[in-house]
Amino acid sequence: MKHTPGPWSYPGTGTLVGGPDHYRVADVSTSERDAGTRQANARLIAAAPEMLQALKDVKAHLDWVAEETQRKWSMRDQRVYEAVAAALIEAEI
Repeated sequence: MKHTPGPWSYPGTGTLVGGPDHYRVADVSTSERDAGTRQANARLIAAAPEMLQALKDVKAHLDWVAEETQRKWSMRDQRVYEAVAAALIEAEI
């Protein structure tokens, strides 16, 4: 199973995060009592597809650097790999 493709959006009010064609991706209405925290959660969820793509781009660059320089992964590099793997059901690493 794959996630709903982006972009996802949050209009800045309410509790729903939407995907393409107004598909509901998430509802943060029960996540927190505080409206500010709910809105922050919704903004973070809405940014997830772009953040995942950015991490995949960094991973591709790290792969290239490792191949070109024959260097080993650092702990920081490993965290990028683990974050991408954690976000994907079908790991692409």
